[in-house]
Amino acid sequence: MDVIRFMRACALALGIVAATGIAADAAGPQIDATSKSVSWPQTYHDAGHTGYNPVEKMISPSNVAKLQQSWGLNFSGQVYAMVIDSGTLFVEAQQQASGAPYLFAFDLASHNQKWSVDLGSAEGIYPPVTTMAAAHNRVFAMCGGPSSPGGVCAYSEGTGKLLWSFIPTSCCALTEPLVYSGGVVYAGFNLGNNTAAFYAVNATTGKQVWGSPGAPQDLAPVVGGGLVFYDCNLGTFSKSAAGICAVHQADGTPAWQVTLNDNTAGKDIGLTFGNGTLYAHTAVPDGSGWRGEMVALNPSSGTQLWLTQYGSTCSVDCYHPFPGALTKKAIYISGFDGVRYAFNATTGTLLWQQSFGGPGGSYPSSPSVANGVVYANAGIVGSNYALLTAYSASNGKILWTSPQPPYGGSTLEIPPIILNGNLYAANGMQSGCELCVYALGVPGSRSKMPTEHHFGIVRP
Repeated sequence: MDVIRFMRACALALGIVAATGIAADAAGPQIDATSKSVSWPQTYHDAGHTGYNPVEKMISPSNVAKLQQSWGLNFSGQVYAMVIDSGTLFVEAQQQASGAPYLFAFDLASHNQKWSVDLGSAEGIYPPVTTMAAAHNRVFAMCGGPSSPGGVCAYSEGTGKLLWSFIPTSCCALTEPLVYSGGVVYAGFNLGNNTAAFYAVNATTGKQVWGSPGAPQDLAPVVGGGLVFYDCNLGTFSKSAAGICAVHQADGTPAWQVTLNDNTAGKDIGLTFGNGTLYAHTAVPDGSGWRGEMVALNPSSGTQLWLTQYGSTCSVDCYHPFPGALTKKAIYISGFDGVRYAFNATTGTLLWQQSFGGPGGSYPSSPSVANGVVYANAGIVGSNYALLTAYSASNGKILWTSPQPPYGGSTLEIPPIILNGNLYAANGMQSGCELCVYALGVPGSRSKMPTEHHFGIVRP
């Protein structure tokens, strides 16, 4: 409690907590199927990062095996993030393998490129997983350049025109990727001189709504129950301790904070909010390596509801425990040990597990789930690209895998999108498609990216 009072005092002293706030999203992300989905508006689907499309009815356990590649996109470098809104696929990807990322817009009906815009230098800007969001004719992405450290920018969905940029300091960079909720964009920044803060930005104007002192880490925040939760360092800059910080959505004042393990040495925490519960995927020391851990918390107080450790010890490529995909009954994760797990969302009881490549596999994606099917990229096992896989949500049975590379694989940790009978997945830097789209019973075809001089880049 003394720490909370101290943080409130720091906020007032720094003058970064707003005198007036915004309306809180008290209900948080709701997991129901009462309205028709026409978009996947942000990374992990919603502000709670559930990775769950509750209204998808076209692809099911009974027909998912009929998925075939419908079309795809080639880029010269990696794909960082993707979202779908208003009939448009927005993609953050590199134009060149070692170059700056661009934001692209593609019409879903014709597959044609609508516009692209240079997002600036990727150096020092991008956390382990980039996120983006689209709402109210705006698309929000991380941005930067040679003369700026990196921040958040809003672009017109229709034209790619830069509408605003938010970079709170001339030093350092964005450290915790963005999440959108209720007309506000939230993100964490390193301000330099061993200081950091978490900000709320008006999505229409780009103006600061509030700022809250803290130490945001690498993985994306989530919003729900009138609070914003983020992965934070509760130790010092020289000796980290992984924890979760919760601040009030209305004004940024601290609500609570909890250290999940004093010895986690700053290992990241993947957060998911839904069903009135905050879920945390993290790592704890285990001998010479790390063991995966799932924790469920009361979002109002940070009190632990259940804790489940899983799998075997991992000693390599186990630094980023990404968020799980959440339904009313279960939460699904990609484990450190090359195994996917399903846990009962209420009790933490293990429901099923299914290997996807063994310990040491790099860059498995967070799962996404829709209509009884769990989808995830497997990552890289040794020198081989593993496959995009669909599992039965009820028992973990493998129902489908993507074709062999170069038409299957994975890149970074981007969760797939399942929308209106189509499966969108980012694949590796291969000669096939860096972003492939699959549909039921459709003969394969591939849309080649235009050559560089045809990009028609829109510059702010």
